[in-house]
Amino acid sequence: MRNVHPLGTVGQSGGMSELHISADTVPAGGRHDLVTVHGRSFAISAETGDMVSPTHGLVYDDLRHLSRLRLVVVGGARTELLAASTPTPVSAVVASRVATPVTGDQTGHEAAGGRLTEVLVVRRRWLSGGLVEELVLRNPHPLPVVVRLELELAADFAHVFDVKSGVVPERVARAVSTAPGTWTLPSPDPQEADEPDSTVVVMQPPPDDADPDSGSATWHLHVAGGGQATVTVTVQPVSAGVPGRLEPPSTGALAIRELAAWRASVPSVVSSDSRIPAAVDQALADLAALRIVDQAHPDRAVVAAGAPWFMTL
Repeated sequence: MRNVHPLGTVGQSGGMSELHISADTVPAGGRHDLVTVHGRSFAISAETGDMVSPTHGLVYDDLRHLSRLRLVVVGGARTELLAASTPTPVSAVVASRVATPVTGDQTGHEAAGGRLTEVLVVRRRWLSGGLVEELVLRNPHPLPVVVRLELELAADFAHVFDVKSGVVPERVARAVSTAPGTWTLPSPDPQEADEPDSTVVVMQPPPDDADPDSGSATWHLHVAGGGQATVTVTVQPVSAGVPGRLEPPSTGALAIRELAAWRASVPSVVSSDSRIPAAVDQALADLAALRIVDQAHPDRAVVAAGAPWFMTL
């Protein structure tokens, strides 16, 4: 049976490529891609957390508001992925460790002998109206380390049909710095002059070096012995001039509370076969993520089957 996008609608940009005609199959993604879904928004990345594939990105209101998101520790001798999971439909976590030189003191000079230590890197993602990406570096060594963290990001505002087809648009947004650590990426579509779509990116703390034209930013992080450093990147889609609702990255975020309320209102299963309750719980969590709620009528939630690629009521 052929799946069709709801009513064959066109996103806010009003256009899509001719390839949408053949975009009726689910694209082949990575075997372990991380997928988070919240209403009509979804984010897909590699299991490392990076968005680097033609089918990766943050899609909001049928447009890809973030087509590239790459956070990398530069200069690390080696990086090892430890684990990656999506504990809830709206969140993901990636843990890895990277070997980096130990510094002899707080000035950042490398210790004699070029000793290395393994820094734990925990990357957390929340999807609720927008995307929040938090990177925590933990230094278990008694001496400090200096870590160079580099961010690459881009937005092409491709229609979801084009994303499914793996089409890479010729034009991408050119970031504009509006404040320290804040960029705005306006849609390159000239048809959106009145109420353009855009993406607002906020980086905390502000990067030490930034080049909005190339979409890159760099932090030089001094992590004390036994200490940690945190970098947070918040991505807020703006659709037809209306910003997406952002929720704080915490267990008290609205999306998590809604999920908890959903779980409290549905049946639970007890079985001597431990696989059955686990399967039912996962199915109910998936259904919760597929709900679309009209804010004007919050009591009338509908389930959109086929997310993330096909939103069919």
